[in-house]
Amino acid sequence: MVTCTDPLVFLDFAVNDEKIGRVVISLFKDKCPLAADNFRALCTGEKGIGTKGQPLHYKGSRIHKYIPQLMLIGGDIVDFNGNSGESIYGSDFKDEDLKTMHDTEGFISMVNRGVPDSNNSQFVITLNSCPQLDGNNVIFGVVRAGLKVLKDIGESTNVCDDKPMDKIVIVDCGELGAGENWGLDDNDGVDKYVTYPEDWNIVNSNKLEYKKILDIIKEIKGFGNAFFVKMNYVKAEKKYKKALRYYEYMINMEEFVENENNEEIKELKCILLLNLATVKLYQKQYKEAHKLSTDVIMLEPNNYKGFLRRGQAYVGLGEYEKGLEDFQKANEINSLDEHVLKEVEKAKNLIKSYKSSEKDLYKRMFK
Repeated sequence: MVTCTDPLVFLDFAVNDEKIGRVVISLFKDKCPLAADNFRALCTGEKGIGTKGQPLHYKGSRIHKYIPQLMLIGGDIVDFNGNSGESIYGSDFKDEDLKTMHDTEGFISMVNRGVPDSNNSQFVITLNSCPQLDGNNVIFGVVRAGLKVLKDIGESTNVCDDKPMDKIVIVDCGELGAGENWGLDDNDGVDKYVTYPEDWNIVNSNKLEYKKILDIIKEIKGFGNAFFVKMNYVKAEKKYKKALRYYEYMINMEEFVENENNEEIKELKCILLLNLATVKLYQKQYKEAHKLSTDVIMLEPNNYKGFLRRGQAYVGLGEYEKGLEDFQKANEINSLDEHVLKEVEKAKNLIKSYKSSEKDLYKRMFK
């Protein structure tokens, strides 16, 4: 369906102000010229201000609806909540191709008001087959790269009544020229690898082989460590998450079966999770740190650093008794780490201080 002359556009997504990745879309200009040019121009913002007083531009607009494992809906450039929208034509525009079926993931089609010829700026991107859209919604493009970006956004987003509780924003968008770099890497001057390994073959002529991916994971982890040393915890977190994505990709490769009992590979995931937990602790994101360190303990029940990090998360959450239990467990596993002993004493002092303040409070209450 995609032709070499179809326009290419991109959408850069962020969740709660954290940039997640880029999605590249090919537009079917021959089948759906109205919808394709509308979407292209809304990506570039070339049409200026619309009749409703808002820029005719997807930049800054949100994903306002997410139906788990099915679709993401966005493109309301007026109210940003799904109640409005505006096309580059001023008014709604007519339906074009309604014969193409929503039979797979990655299609992009127009959202309408449930009546014919009511298309504006809102769009839907499928994450699965969506037969309920067939015959009603015009498919005008397909995701060429970054589908995993959308899936990750969906899987990590809290939803209430199909509305994302997280702020999912298109922070940048535009058109890609012929031969132009698709911008699928992190573009930070350090890391040359695509943000998502699923997009590797799009920008690399050489196949991503199993024997190479392990080295790539270690290299990306090293980038994270360098940012951590500089106390740039946001970028360190981003690299550790990226390394974990490559790890998950690796364990689904056929060659992994022959190496799944490799101790180095097993240990690598724990190291990445622990590094990520540490970053979360420094950012005072204690619930996330607790979950990550628990994941480590599930993988390696005798990993003392897992108990140490979880203990620190408990202390950050004000659950000092549970923190002390984890510190004592860490000390049982490895009694040589002086840092663990310091955490044990710190937790004991916090418990003592808490009980003392609680006692004083009760005294004042009953005077």
